[in-house]
Amino acid sequence: YHLGVVVDDAVMKVSHIIRGRDWLPSTPVHLLLFKYLNFPLPEIGHLTDILDPAGGKLSKRKGSVSCEEFLAEGYLPEAILNFIMLLGWAPKDNREIFSLADFVKEFPKGNLQTANPVFNRKKLDWFNGYYIRQKSPKQLVQLIKAFTPKGMSATLINQTIPLVKDRLVKLSDFSILVDFLIKEPKMIPTMLLQKGKTKEETKNILSLITSHYLPITNNEWKHPKLEKVGRKLVEKTSWSAGDLFMTIRVAITGKTATPPLFESMEVLGKEKTLRRLKLATKKLS
Repeated sequence: YHLGVVVDDAVMKVSHIIRGRDWLPSTPVHLLLFKYLNFPLPEIGHLTDILDPAGGKLSKRKGSVSCEEFLAEGYLPEAILNFIMLLGWAPKDNREIFSLADFVKEFPKGNLQTANPVFNRKKLDWFNGYYIRQKSPKQLVQLIKAFTPKGMSATLINQTIPLVKDRLVKLSDFSILVDFLIKEPKMIPTMLLQKGKTKEETKNILSLITSHYLPITNNEWKHPKLEKVGRKLVEKTSWSAGDLFMTIRVAITGKTATPPLFESMEVLGKEKTLRRLKLATKKLS
């Protein structure tokens, strides 16, 4: 095997050989083979190995490890590239955001690290969220097509992208955040119960919420009006804004994390919103 590696490099006239640190023990053998076979000796260097957060080798059992897998999950190519640039190399000014052209220009000024870098998926998520936020709504519409819930219209996609853009970590998060708009939520009744609130109290507040939103006309069903009514309800009751708004959120979406509440109510529409509020009340009976 070692003979094959050396002959292969020599025949291809490789001038610089750069391998991982795990090849260090084999390098003396290769140097001897180059010498005894009378091949020109190339420059040989070794880079650090990329480790998982636990200090072991990267493994599929602990998440995606290939670019294809990351792309399929909704990571942007420029985010993956920027993340990889900083594994084992550090710019002198601690800058983090680099285009490929920037990286090529700055690479000689930086420092190759001697310690093995850690493949921090949370940092990759941060880069991806950053690059998603740099995209225009028009660009995101194209990028998100492969990740939209089945049956979601182009109009609805355009309406929702501005609401979720700042909340997306991966493009695949889009479907998770907005699927309640096109399908009935599978809501567990206990999710409606806020800390310290009984089932009866929650049922009563849902009825009160429904009665206050019912008189609003379809033309008035806009998020500023919806928020104004919601905040007046908080003033009239002993419920905090956080508890009351979370109860509405869970009732109409089946989730605790969604796009902004009142904007979601506007996009969902009056009919669906009121129907889901009534259904949630019924589930507590």
